[in-house]
Amino acid sequence: MKLKNVFALLLAAVMLFILAACKAKQPEDTTVETTAEDTTALVPAETDKRNPLTGEAGYDEAMLALKGVGIVVENHPQARPQWGFATPDIVMEYEVEGGISRMLWLYANPERVPDKVGPVRSARHDVVELAQGLGLLFVHCGGSPQALNYIKKLGDGFSELDGLSLTKYFARDTSRSVSQEHTLTISREGLAKGIEGQKINTGRDPEAGTLFTFAPVGAPVSPAGGDATHLRIVYSGSYVYDFDYDAAAGKYAVRLNDKGQTDENGVNNAYTNVLALYTEMIDLGDQDHHQDLLLEKGGKGLWLSGGRYEEITWQKTAANEPLRLFTAAGEPLTLNVGNSYIGFVRSTNEGKTVLN
Repeated sequence: MKLKNVFALLLAAVMLFILAACKAKQPEDTTVETTAEDTTALVPAETDKRNPLTGEAGYDEAMLALKGVGIVVENHPQARPQWGFATPDIVMEYEVEGGISRMLWLYANPERVPDKVGPVRSARHDVVELAQGLGLLFVHCGGSPQALNYIKKLGDGFSELDGLSLTKYFARDTSRSVSQEHTLTISREGLAKGIEGQKINTGRDPEAGTLFTFAPVGAPVSPAGGDATHLRIVYSGSYVYDFDYDAAAGKYAVRLNDKGQTDENGVNNAYTNVLALYTEMIDLGDQDHHQDLLLEKGGKGLWLSGGRYEEITWQKTAANEPLRLFTAAGEPLTLNVGNSYIGFVRSTNEGKTVLN
């Protein structure tokens, strides 16, 4: 056989060997590519900005440089249905004197405050501390002596708009047959004018990231405790809440005293994350029986999301420190992407909680 024919046969054999080897590796390479594509679809890029209160991706980067807003909203029967109730990123609720509850509505983006929010009501010192710890612009109408003294003590380091003294930035809705204290509202435009007119410092560290820990977008976590399609929490005999899981919506719809809790347009409130944080409370002993939530003591709680629940703990170690959420094992709690309800429930009412 001629030498060139031998080389030709050897070359052909080598090529066949290489082709066979490539075919053998092809399934492994394909698997790696598919896994990479799936992961990319679930986790936002590192440069993708997230809403610091909901974890939602695609957040306006310019807004990360601004403080969020916390608006004190009342929950008296004459205040219902509250204007703008379906819009906050987070609703915090807490008991005040007389067994009634009041709320702090949180918006990460001031531009997402709707055309009308309210009724805006007076502050209590505990909610001032919550707003302070989260670095919020605090919107209220007057307050208890303890709250107003504390705000005065904080001075220029605390950003606030008080509807009692700065009425020109607020409005009254007199369309309902209720007393005047249930009529004060604020709008997105009024908020912007108040910030400009009072030269309020709205700056926030753009590198601060989310205020809570959130799961990757598209990859929700499952609370470890078990199924939870219903939760009942009790603030007092006049404020009993039921949260019912809607699997199709992936949210917990709210009933207050067995009636759907809605905004002024009849939209029922619903939340991705529901948290009940059990809190020691004492009476301050003044003539109005103002209460003190002993936030600095922290405590136990429940977290519901996606039709499941988990026992958790929480901390707020100082007035200027943020609220922190943890698993029962002490690891930072990872919430699911979406809006949240956080209720500070009197510890002595923990036994009235009904799960499922």
